Amino acid sequence: MNPPPDPPPLDLSKNTRFTLANLRHKTNTNGCYPYSGYIEYHPNLLDSQFWLTDGSISERKRLGYAVQADITVLEGKRLKGTLPEYDDYWNEELLNHLLGAGGRIRNIVAMDLGSLCCSEEGSEYESVARAHMFVRSVFKVLSDAEDEFVKTQSPRPNAPPAGFRLIFEDCHYRQEDYNFLVNTFLNDPKERWIDWNRIKRVVNNNGSGWDGTLGTNGDYMFITFNPKNPIRQVLASLLYTAEHLNVKTVPEDKFIMPRAIICRKAEEEGEPKDKTDARVEDWFKRFYENVHEFKENDNDKPFGGDICLYILKPEFRRTGSLTQGGGQSSA
Repeated sequence: MNPPPDPPPLDLSKNTRFTLANLRHKTNTNGCYPYSGYIEYHPNLLDSQFWLTDGSISERKRLGYAVQADITVLEGKRLKGTLPEYDDYWNEELLNHLLGAGGRIRNIVAMDLGSLCCSEEGSEYESVARAHMFVRSVFKVLSDAEDEFVKTQSPRPNAPPAGFRLIFEDCHYRQEDYNFLVNTFLNDPKERWIDWNRIKRVVNNNGSGWDGTLGTNGDYMFITFNPKNPIRQVLASLLYTAEHLNVKTVPEDKFIMPRAIICRKAEEEGEPKDKTDARVEDWFKRFYENVHEFKENDNDKPFGGDICLYILKPEFRRTGSLTQGGGQSSA
């Protein structure tokens, strides 16, 4: 008997199984989204966009103050130049690329970074901590740029800096993660982001963070690293027919392409479920250009592979200041 044929390739533009409604799942549950090569062989899961795994909910392992102490240690290593994901690129070139994506980004959607309070000790925990610190570092670049803009270019020099919105989504987050990310992680006395009410912090563990891809949140960037879910596949499927930023007005219930994406190379596989396929590669190839790779050392690979910055191709960008943003202040 001949082996069964391979499943036919699916056209992303016709693959509509992912919607905001079916990306929702029960709060505080470990599970997985379907990924290519699995869903085609298991069509019974077509109506179940997120299914529970046999992984039990982790018991609390550490409190926020312990996490903050560890992140402070990592910040010290960064200042010493011993974290490979940071180099001279973080000075001006990163900001130039983000501005080159079409304008002043006001929102960050970070997916599947892992639980800071419930991940296993050792390399897994350090990778999760460094992933969150990476997102905060990107936000600081954008925040510092906004401060400079207000001082030097704003038509209202005394106006408050624009607000930001940061969305963190991971089904592995627990209450301790929520408390830490909302109350401590971005509460830097030197920056006063929270004191000035510049940040709207959103932490979810039930899939509702995907709301950050809708048009009402202004222009945004999307960040994921080596997730336990096939985030790139969901993103590509969800946004294949999304509105482009060169459309001046995006209805609030319409998906919008992120200005920038930081993730693994589109053509590379990750572990354990960070899968890619021709459809994901095609989506990135159509709409984005790879402008930078955040290299890792041979003996220090917290993200399991090279992480890249993708920005929208010129024909899909809209330049100029934003008219909508997160936080209490508006851009």
